[in-house]
Amino acid sequence: MEQAKNHWVRNYKKVTIKMRDGSVLKGKINIKDFPSVSMLFKTSPDNFVTIVSEEGPKKALITNKNHVVLVESED
Repeated sequence: MEQAKNHWVRNYKKVTIKMRDGSVLKGKINIKDFPSVSMLFKTSPDNFVTIVSEEGPKKALITNKNHVVLVESED
């Protein structure tokens, strides 16, 4: 039997995300094979984005894209 290969693409970008309720999230998101952060939000079929926090203890925040108002890429 062949070994399964790991096909996860890791391409992290630093972002600041403003949510509909006014909260602001800062961290990194994996844009995978997408050419930019905006293309991830526009064309990805996934409704959720995982944000890895950089401040304080490392946390993974899973956010619904329908509640995002603004995404600012820092890279």
